[in-house]
Amino acid sequence: MNPLPLFLIIVSLPLLLGGCGEKESVDEVKPVEEKVLEVKEEVNFIEFKELEKRDDGLHYKRGDKSPYSGKAYDSSLFGNKKEEGSFKNGLKDGLWIEWDNLQRKTSQVHYRGGKLHGISVHWGPVSRELSRENYEEGKLVELPEKAAGLVNLSELTMRFDGLRFPASNKPYSGAVFSLHYSNGKKYQQGTLVEGKRDGVWLEWYENGIKNSELTYKSGKLLSSLTWKPNGEKSKNGIINGNGILKNWHENGKLMVETKIVEGNELVIRGWDSDGKFKGSKFSNYYKNLDAETLKTEIRIESKKEDILELEKNSIGGVDEARKHFKEDYLELSELEKKLIQIKAEISSIKEIKEQWDKEAEVE
Repeated sequence: MNPLPLFLIIVSLPLLLGGCGEKESVDEVKPVEEKVLEVKEEVNFIEFKELEKRDDGLHYKRGDKSPYSGKAYDSSLFGNKKEEGSFKNGLKDGLWIEWDNLQRKTSQVHYRGGKLHGISVHWGPVSRELSRENYEEGKLVELPEKAAGLVNLSELTMRFDGLRFPASNKPYSGAVFSLHYSNGKKYQQGTLVEGKRDGVWLEWYENGIKNSELTYKSGKLLSSLTWKPNGEKSKNGIINGNGILKNWHENGKLMVETKIVEGNELVIRGWDSDGKFKGSKFSNYYKNLDAETLKTEIRIESKKEDILELEKNSIGGVDEARKHFKEDYLELSELEKKLIQIKAEISSIKEIKEQWDKEAEVE
């Protein structure tokens, strides 16, 4: 037998086995690395009781040598979340939110490096905003909109002749704004003239993307440009004071449609975020018409009583009264015409609402 092939086999075999061993060790390392990463992500969201604040003023996870970075939360005895926020290098950083026992948001504040930084909002037991403040590096500063001379719409009240300050005897004129309840970001901004919307009004979604650009004149909506939450521009809209104004949920599903006729909102219908129809309602414009109906009916009855009294006291009777008191008869006639017009408009709006409800139920 030739000894050379046997020698080659003996020398080559360990090399082949060594190569196979290295390959197997690489394959085994991969899942170990993935598991380590997964554990890291889970550790980055812990309960407050797992943290401790040390003498250096920083928060550490118990037993750790490095300051904690990641999310943390506190829960009630019933398991409901009470508070949630983030730490960065042991200090509060970013958005922090608190809830009451009924899971209603009670506060929303922002931190940077352990100091209040940004808008802080606090709500009362009925979700009424109690305070809104602005901070820079822990120092209280003026709200940016206030610094620009804008008035928060929440400070104004609606009266029959428009929005005004509660203590004022006349409608407000000037720049105004409002903010989203959920995160304190700007919701809308525009101008009031004698308490009514006038000029261009801008609205934004909670994610900061522009929602709409609406043009008003003396409270009437003349035109609209709207966008979906993903930034896609919507088709159609309001043209020359007529059309349907649409708004969407953050997930892109239709949320609200408002029927606009001659610049006035008539009927509003809505859907939940899953696309289920919630129902429709009459607008404030309709409610004002309803109130105007009652007011006009009272004025008509009062004027009729006045005229009847004039006719009784006129020597020439009705004919004589009509000659001398033409303005009273004319006023009564105008009031009766007005009442007919109002009732016709109310009837038309009711029909629109009924039709809209039927369409939505079919969809």
